[in-house]
Amino acid sequence: MGYGRVIGLSVLLLMVVGVIVWMRMEPPRQVMPAVVQEYAPLVPENETPIPADDAFREECLASLRMAIPEEAYTAMLFTRSPTWGIVLRADYTLPDLHTPNVNRVVCSRNTDGKVRVNVSFGQKVPPLEPAK
Repeated sequence: MGYGRVIGLSVLLLMVVGVIVWMRMEPPRQVMPAVVQEYAPLVPENETPIPADDAFREECLASLRMAIPEEAYTAMLFTRSPTWGIVLRADYTLPDLHTPNVNRVVCSRNTDGKVRVNVSFGQKVPPLEPAK
């Protein structure tokens, strides 16, 4: 066997080994970005209770009227949060949605001025105290 053939087979072998090693290499691990929470939590955290704000309640619940009628709300709580600004939490019941847990709407308007609405169903959280 000539030197050219030995060199050619050696190069071919190195290429095959290189491809195998390259294919078996783990892709670089991506660092997952921190999850930015866009909605106020279901349960108040470091918040101060405030009097009812009828204008904010109307703004918050207006988009939900087709799904949740006004009489379905059983309790509401208004708070102010350093993170979320004004927050309205409202528990609701619907005749066709049965759950032993809590159904809750959470609305907030923080420093960017946008109203954020989070509707949840069947959560294991303490119920709000009914409005007096």
